[in-house]
Amino acid sequence: MARFWLTLWLLMGLTGLAIAEDFDALFDDDVFADVEVRTQPTESHWHWQNRLDWQAIYNTRRDGASDEERAYSGWSANRFYWQPRLSWQPATGVGWAGEARLGWDSIFTLRDNAPWHPDDRDTREWMAELREFRFWLPLGPGSLSYGVQTETLGLLDGLSVLNVLNAQDRTVPGLASPDDAALPNRSAIYSTALADYRVRTGVVQLFYPDRLPPAGSDFNPGGQSPRLVKPGEADLGAYLAMSRASGPWDWQFLIASSFDSSGYLTVNEGELERRFSRVNRAGAAVSRVQGIAIWKAETALVHNLEAAALMPGPQGPVPQGAHRYHQWQSALGAEWNLGQANLVAEVRHNQTFQQDSELELAGVTESSQQWLLAMRSRHWRERLEMNARVFGQGFDADSGVIAGLGIAYDWRDGMTSELNWLTYREGNLPPLQQASGNDRLVLSSRWTW
Repeated sequence: MARFWLTLWLLMGLTGLAIAEDFDALFDDDVFADVEVRTQPTESHWHWQNRLDWQAIYNTRRDGASDEERAYSGWSANRFYWQPRLSWQPATGVGWAGEARLGWDSIFTLRDNAPWHPDDRDTREWMAELREFRFWLPLGPGSLSYGVQTETLGLLDGLSVLNVLNAQDRTVPGLASPDDAALPNRSAIYSTALADYRVRTGVVQLFYPDRLPPAGSDFNPGGQSPRLVKPGEADLGAYLAMSRASGPWDWQFLIASSFDSSGYLTVNEGELERRFSRVNRAGAAVSRVQGIAIWKAETALVHNLEAAALMPGPQGPVPQGAHRYHQWQSALGAEWNLGQANLVAEVRHNQTFQQDSELELAGVTESSQQWLLAMRSRHWRERLEMNARVFGQGFDADSGVIAGLGIAYDWRDGMTSELNWLTYREGNLPPLQQASGNDRLVLSSRWTW
């Protein structure tokens, strides 16, 4: 029996040696000799991004008697945009970014025989603008950002009384989101920390008025835009903002001096002019997170607004002169996160104080209100988005309303299509007086890579 186990042990040993020799033979030729070992590539400091947009607008107004009604019924826009962006960030806190937007509205080619107004065609057919061109770098205990950029202040999304540094794109009321509506400006912004506060201060170097509907369009069928009487480039706008987060609370304080980008209309020597006044503003904002809700409030005292007084004329009241008034503005808002849906509600109140209460100022009332309701929900693995929004110009029967419904679908990362419906109800908001009953369907696609 001992001989049997000895023999078995010797056989196992010899077999093990043979297997080991065969195993070593597998590595006589280096099978990994042709395998290239790649090292982790160095992350580039440059980033290039492109975005292509297409937007078609169908106006549901039927053919009418005027040229504007005929031109703007049916398909009234077929736009293409290319928006390239280039950025460079070699180190933390140092960098440069530039973004341009080039556009072409082919509706003027597709409907070349339509009675388009020449001013409207000049404004819309070709478009080129600089959306961003800025650099940033550390400076002392903080950082400096300079160039063409957009500064956002306040805490409310749509009816903020503090986010007033940038002019707004109001060419198609209700179409642009608050983020897209802000027009960039050349400015210098310095940000630093002071104790528990974040401090931001800056100057706006150029003045831009709000972008209003082009002359001759259905929102401005008068055929001629008023002459702009703009302030000089040396008249800077400046602001100082301090903010602090403390638990669920977020505070912000602001003082600012800038020109009112909306302006006011007045008649000077028989010519309609759009003038602008320097406005001083002091305000504060606060928000609080409570469960699924974020509660927000803003208030501001606005000094030195101007408007023309309505004076008797041969064909009715005529806006003439420049008269100062002041306003106390306040806004309340809330945002609820309901899982797959978000709901936003905001309301704003403006209270006017006139230096001469006997004058009736054009476009100015003793008190005015605006309100906003917006909802957004996502479905089908976050690919399908449904949204609705309503903007009201007051709470009485004569108030105007802009309402919209939209549905968007992400075909894949970077490619989205969206369908929106906009409707307008006539009220005391001037653009709505021309748009009432003139609903729109807006179809758009966006591809980013």
